[in-house]
Amino acid sequence: MHMDDFLDCYGDLEVTGKIDTDMEDGKCSWLAVVALQKTNSEQKKIMEIQLYEEDIYKLINTRIQNLSQGLLQDMFFKFLEKIYKRTS
Repeated sequence: MHMDDFLDCYGDLEVTGKIDTDMEDGKCSWLAVVALQKTNSEQKKIMEIQLYEEDIYKLINTRIQNLSQGLLQDMFFKFLEKIYKRTS
């Protein structure tokens, strides 16, 4: 186990000054490995879907950034933020 992963997950924000974003960032952290070891196949599918969603979000974000600057780019970013991690 990497101590940084442990502190990211269980550390006090006021002490560490860090907010854990490893799972959101799709990093293969100690917590993610332990979670995968303890999940059933249905739960693993959910984790895989969430990682896939994050990867696609990053890809779309990069493609929007490659557009010329201006209104068109802003419009795409606003649209992306409205649909990303939407639950309904």
